Amino acid sequence: MKLYEILLPVTNGYARHMEFREYVSQVVGGYTQCPTVDGSWLNPFSKKYELDKLVPYRVATTATMWRLIVRKAFELFPEEDAIMHSELGNATIENRRNAA
Repeated sequence: MKLYEILLPVTNGYARHMEFREYVSQVVGGYTQCPTVDGSWLNPFSKKYELDKLVPYRVATTATMWRLIVRKAFELFPEEDAIMHSELGNATIENRRNAA
């Protein structure tokens, strides 16, 4: 299993984030929401820097399930031409009963 992170814009509304969180919880069992971060990017048309507020979500899952989650993010945020996401590394979810 891998740990992934996706950054979704704050400006697109609370309801979309709620739907994203519900979807992720249903398909892989849960997520971790990190504090809001600021981002900046160069607009290729205006040649000016744009500022964004973003919500990072971390999800431990398989690559196949992650592709479904990214696809859902594009469905929920159709005005986004690009969504940044990354693989952070290996992940293990340990429960107390199995800890040695």
